[in-house]
Amino acid sequence: MMDIIYGTIREDAVVANVKGKDFVKFMLTTVSYVTRKGKKTKRYRTYRCSYWKTANIAPYLLKGTVLQLFGEEKIGAFLNSENKPTVSFDFHVDEIMFAQVNMEDREEKKPELQTDPVAEPANGEDDLPF
Repeated sequence: MMDIIYGTIREDAVVANVKGKDFVKFMLTTVSYVTRKGKKTKRYRTYRCSYWKTANIAPYLLKGTVLQLFGEEKIGAFLNSENKPTVSFDFHVDEIMFAQVNMEDREEKKPELQTDPVAEPANGEDDLPF
């Protein structure tokens, strides 16, 4: 079954290598709203994401970019540095869909519009045939 998550990248993606195979890893934070005792509260969840199809996408996976990811969610448990049980949310990405472009990170500028006024006909009449 394919899972879908939607969230924001926490920091720029990094290309890593395992046994000669490059892959992209990044952290994605999702927000959901949970109602508890009649009060609606935000719940944040951070996923460790890995994308194995190509590492060429890494320069486009920048902090603050909003993505929709399709793939497989895996939940694990481990003991943290304080020897307390902790949950980890991992997401093996099959497909990436960009939901928003970071305009401030783009170097290209919008073309300037020309604001030259249109010249009026000398005789005061339109030059249109109708």
